[in-house]
Amino acid sequence: MTYVLTATKTEAQALVEYFRLKKKGTIFYNENMEVHISGVGVENAYSYAKKLQPQVSLEDIVINIGIAAAPHRYSIGELVKIKEVFFEGNQLIISNQGEILLTCNVPQNVYQEKIVDMEAYGFAKVFSKYNLKIYKVVSDHFEPEKVKKDTIKKLIKATLKEIF
Repeated sequence: MTYVLTATKTEAQALVEYFRLKKKGTIFYNENMEVHISGVGVENAYSYAKKLQPQVSLEDIVINIGIAAAPHRYSIGELVKIKEVFFEGNQLIISNQGEILLTCNVPQNVYQEKIVDMEAYGFAKVFSKYNLKIYKVVSDHFEPEKVKKDTIKKLIKATLKEIF
Protein backbone atom coordinates (compact mmCIF):
# COMPACT_ATOMS: atom_id res chain seq x y z
CA MET A 1 0.00 0.00 0.00
CA THR A 2 1.08 3.56 -0.64
CA TYR A 3 0.14 6.10 2.02
CA VAL A 4 0.25 9.72 0.89
CA LEU A 5 0.29 12.36 3.61
CA THR A 6 -0.68 15.96 2.91
CA ALA A 7 -1.32 18.88 5.21
CA THR A 8 -4.36 20.34 3.48
CA LYS A 9 -7.39 19.25 1.50
CA THR A 10 -6.21 21.48 -1.34
CA GLU A 11 -2.95 19.51 -1.59
CA ALA A 12 -4.87 16.23 -1.42
CA GLN A 13 -7.43 17.31 -4.03
CA ALA A 14 -4.82 17.11 -6.81
CA LEU A 15 -4.26 13.44 -5.95
CA VAL A 16 -7.98 12.73 -5.58
CA GLU A 17 -8.67 14.05 -9.07
CA TYR A 18 -5.57 12.52 -10.70
CA PHE A 19 -6.16 9.02 -9.31
CA ARG A 20 -9.99 9.29 -9.13
CA LEU A 21 -9.97 8.32 -5.48
CA LYS A 22 -13.04 7.45 -3.43
CA LYS A 23 -13.76 9.01 -0.06
CA LYS A 24 -14.38 7.29 3.26
CA GLY A 25 -14.57 9.72 6.17
CA THR A 26 -11.51 11.92 5.83
CA ILE A 27 -9.49 9.37 3.83
CA PHE A 28 -9.32 9.19 0.05
CA TYR A 29 -8.43 5.79 -1.39
CA ASN A 30 -8.28 3.19 -4.12
CA GLU A 31 -7.01 -0.40 -4.02
CA ASN A 32 -3.34 0.70 -3.95
CA MET A 33 -3.32 4.06 -2.20
CA GLU A 34 -4.68 6.06 0.71
CA VAL A 35 -4.41 9.84 0.92
CA HIS A 36 -4.50 11.32 4.42
CA ILE A 37 -4.83 14.97 5.46
CA SER A 38 -3.06 15.85 8.71
CA GLY A 39 -3.81 19.52 9.10
CA VAL A 40 -1.27 22.34 8.91
CA GLY A 41 1.84 22.42 11.08
CA VAL A 42 4.47 20.10 12.45
CA GLU A 43 2.46 19.14 15.55
CA ASN A 44 -0.61 18.17 13.50
CA ALA A 45 1.59 16.20 11.10
CA TYR A 46 3.29 14.36 13.96
CA SER A 47 0.03 13.59 15.79
CA TYR A 48 -1.66 12.34 12.64
CA ALA A 49 1.33 10.21 11.67
CA LYS A 50 1.42 8.61 15.14
CA LYS A 51 -2.25 7.62 14.77
CA LEU A 52 -1.64 6.21 11.29
CA GLN A 53 1.57 4.36 12.16
CA PRO A 54 0.01 1.11 13.51
CA GLN A 55 -1.60 0.32 10.15
CA VAL A 56 1.57 0.96 8.10
CA SER A 57 4.00 -1.90 7.52
CA LEU A 58 7.70 -1.61 6.70
CA GLU A 59 6.94 -2.83 3.16
CA ASP A 60 4.47 0.00 2.53
CA ILE A 61 5.47 3.26 0.89
CA VAL A 62 4.83 6.50 2.78
CA ILE A 63 4.96 9.73 0.76
CA ASN A 64 4.63 13.27 2.05
CA ILE A 65 3.60 15.66 -0.73
CA GLY A 66 3.12 19.34 -0.08
CA ILE A 67 4.07 22.87 -0.91
CA ALA A 68 7.13 24.72 0.32
CA ALA A 69 8.78 28.10 0.08
CA ALA A 70 12.20 28.08 -1.55
CA PRO A 71 15.07 30.37 -2.56
CA HIS A 72 14.95 31.97 -6.02
CA ARG A 73 17.25 29.30 -7.49
CA TYR A 74 14.14 27.05 -7.48
CA SER A 75 11.31 27.76 -9.90
CA ILE A 76 7.69 28.07 -8.83
CA GLY A 77 6.16 24.65 -9.51
CA GLU A 78 9.48 22.82 -9.30
CA LEU A 79 9.31 19.40 -7.67
CA VAL A 80 12.01 18.84 -5.06
CA LYS A 81 12.87 15.48 -3.51
CA ILE A 82 14.00 15.86 0.09
CA LYS A 83 16.90 13.94 1.63
CA GLU A 84 17.19 15.60 5.05
CA VAL A 85 14.74 17.45 7.29
CA PHE A 86 15.69 19.87 10.07
CA PHE A 87 13.45 21.23 12.82
CA GLU A 88 14.60 23.23 15.85
CA GLY A 89 18.14 21.86 15.62
CA ASN A 90 17.08 18.24 15.06
CA GLN A 91 17.96 16.41 11.85
CA LEU A 92 16.40 13.37 10.17
CA ILE A 93 17.99 11.74 7.13
CA ILE A 94 15.40 10.36 4.72
CA SER A 95 17.40 9.54 1.60
CA ASN A 96 20.89 9.85 0.14
CA GLN A 97 19.62 11.96 -2.76
CA GLY A 98 17.77 15.23 -2.81
CA GLU A 99 17.75 18.54 -1.02
CA ILE A 100 17.72 19.72 2.58
CA LEU A 101 14.43 20.99 4.03
CA LEU A 102 13.79 23.14 7.08
CA THR A 103 10.44 22.67 8.84
CA CYS A 104 9.16 25.77 10.64
CA ASN A 105 6.18 26.45 12.89
CA VAL A 106 4.82 29.40 10.89
CA PRO A 107 4.79 30.48 7.22
CA GLN A 108 8.08 32.17 6.38
CA ASN A 109 8.12 35.61 4.81
CA VAL A 110 11.82 36.20 5.45
CA TYR A 111 14.17 34.84 2.79
CA GLN A 112 15.94 31.59 3.72
CA GLU A 113 18.71 29.66 1.95
CA LYS A 114 16.89 26.35 2.47
CA ILE A 115 13.54 25.03 1.26
CA VAL A 116 10.99 25.54 4.05
CA ASP A 117 7.72 23.78 4.90
CA MET A 118 5.59 23.35 8.02
CA GLU A 119 4.94 19.58 8.27
CA ALA A 120 7.69 17.30 6.89
CA TYR A 121 9.58 16.89 10.15
CA GLY A 122 6.40 15.74 11.92
CA PHE A 123 5.84 13.01 9.33
CA ALA A 124 9.54 12.09 9.18
CA LYS A 125 9.86 11.77 12.94
CA VAL A 126 7.32 8.94 12.83
CA PHE A 127 8.13 7.34 9.47
CA SER A 128 11.90 7.87 8.98
CA LYS A 129 12.58 4.13 9.47
CA TYR A 130 9.91 3.21 6.89
CA ASN A 131 10.02 3.50 3.12
CA LEU A 132 9.48 7.28 3.34
CA LYS A 133 9.73 9.73 0.48
CA ILE A 134 9.22 13.47 0.85
CA TYR A 135 8.42 15.67 -2.13
CA LYS A 136 7.86 19.40 -1.98
CA VAL A 137 6.50 21.60 -4.74
CA VAL A 138 7.83 25.14 -4.69
CA SER A 139 4.85 27.44 -4.17
CA ASP A 140 6.58 30.73 -3.44
CA HIS A 141 9.83 32.52 -2.67
CA PHE A 142 8.98 33.37 0.94
CA GLU A 143 5.84 35.29 0.01
CA PRO A 144 3.12 33.15 1.62
CA GLU A 145 0.46 35.78 1.04
CA LYS A 146 0.74 35.11 -2.71
CA VAL A 147 -0.10 31.39 -2.40
CA LYS A 148 -3.69 30.68 -3.45
CA LYS A 149 -5.65 27.42 -3.12
CA ASP A 150 -6.32 27.00 -6.84
CA THR A 151 -2.62 27.51 -7.57
CA ILE A 152 -1.60 24.89 -4.99
CA LYS A 153 -3.79 22.24 -6.61
CA LYS A 154 -2.45 23.05 -10.10
CA LEU A 155 1.18 23.02 -8.97
CA ILE A 156 0.86 19.65 -7.25
CA LYS A 157 -1.17 18.09 -10.05
CA ALA A 158 1.53 19.08 -12.55
CA THR A 159 4.15 17.05 -10.63
CA LEU A 160 2.25 13.81 -10.05
CA LYS A 161 3.51 12.00 -13.17
CA GLU A 162 7.06 12.63 -11.98
CA ILE A 163 6.34 11.26 -8.49
CA PHE A 164 4.26 8.24 -9.48
